[in-house]
Order: sequence, then structure tokens, then C-alpha cells
Amino acid sequence: MFCTDTAALLNLVSVFQENEAYTYTKEQEVETSPYDYLRYPLKKSGWVELSFTVEKDGLITSIEFEPTPDTALLHAAKMYMQQNPKTSTYTLCNFPCRVRLHRYLYFCVEDQTLRMLKVSPLENPVPLANRVYQPEEVDKPITLMYSGDLGFRYLHYGIWEYPGEALRQGIEGEVVILVNVTANGSAYPKIFSDIGGGCGEEALRIVGSKYWLPARINGYPVESTLMVPIRFRLPR
Repeated sequence: MFCTDTAALLNLVSVFQENEAYTYTKEQEVETSPYDYLRYPLKKSGWVELSFTVEKDGLITSIEFEPTPDTALLHAAKMYMQQNPKTSTYTLCNFPCRVRLHRYLYFCVEDQTLRMLKVSPLENPVPLANRVYQPEEVDKPITLMYSGDLGFRYLHYGIWEYPGEALRQGIEGEVVILVNVTANGSAYPKIFSDIGGGCGEEALRIVGSKYWLPARINGYPVESTLMVPIRFRLPR
């Protein structure tokens, strides 16, 4: 669809289906919010399948729930949609538009989160949010942002100095940093093994100054850890 008729676009009244061949300038990601036991007193995790229309101003209308035998879950889903009447807006060729969405409202009692998913948890199981996953458990490990094909070698292309104490003592070798990256990309590095002379502190600064992409399981970002080696070599 080519946006050549501005007037026609401004007068759009039809509701676009998400699976049609339209390109949106803002694609909705998985939405996560805290779980509230007082508002949604569920004893087990589950999800409700629903469809709704997002108006040009973000107002949610025409909500339709798929039948489910779990009446408590359906009631909780209806309460959530009533208490959250607006969402992010969609645009088509930079103009606001109405769009019809098909989603799965997932209540995860184990990690106390509510998630609006695009794919059924049966097809794409949702990992727990309150667990730190080991590197061998994830589908896609933690990666460095902007590293390209360099990978962790990108760390050695930053502005950093050989520690003065290590130079005076002739210390060289490898420092290992254990970095914990949360699902939102926040990094918390700490020294795992050190060679002394200030090398550990400099390696910690290097790792902490970079931007990290979280690990993923079934496409969802999760908290995980990674061992990052930083090699120090004396000038020859």
C-alpha cells in the first residue's frame, strides 16, 4: 500500500487486521506489568485469548474474549482490561490508525507478572521472570550491543589504559568478569578472577561501560549471566 493520497489516509475508517500486509511504524512488543494478588486472586498461572481494537488515540474498544472453562481466569482478564483502557497507538505511514489485535493475556502466578503476548504460551512458552538463567539454558546468550562481527573482541577496541601498577610489576594475563544482565538490559559486573595490579578494576570498568543485550528464551528476554574474559598484554 502506497501512501500517495494524504486525504484518503486521514479519512481512514476501516479497522486494519494485524495479519494483513500493512507496515506499522511502531510494532508492539510484549507488555509486562506487576501481578497484583488483591486485584487478581488467582491460585495458578494461565492465559485468556482475546481480540480488541486500538483506536487512533490508543483507547481499547470492541473486546472479545475466547471461551475458557476457567471462569476465575476469565473474570481476572475482564477486570484487567477494564482497569487498563488504553495502550500504545499505531501508525500507518506516519498517520494514526485503528488496528484490530489478537493477543494472549498471561497471568504468571510464579513470578508475579502479567503479560500481554502475541503468541500462545503453548506455542511459545513464557520463561519465569524471577529466575536467573544459566548460559546453557537460554536460546540466545547475552551479547554486546554494537559489537557486530567482533563479538567480545569489541571490548578491546574501547578507550582504556593499562594499569600503572601492573606495568611496574610486569603483570599480564587474563581477568574474568562475571556479568549479570537483567531482562531489561541492566548489567551488573563483578570480578570473578583477577591477576592483580589494578587489572581487575580496569576490566570491571570496561565491561560496565558497555551496553548489553539480554539473553532470550523463546524470544522473550530473560535475566542471565556470562563470563567475560579481558586479556592484558604488556607493550612489546
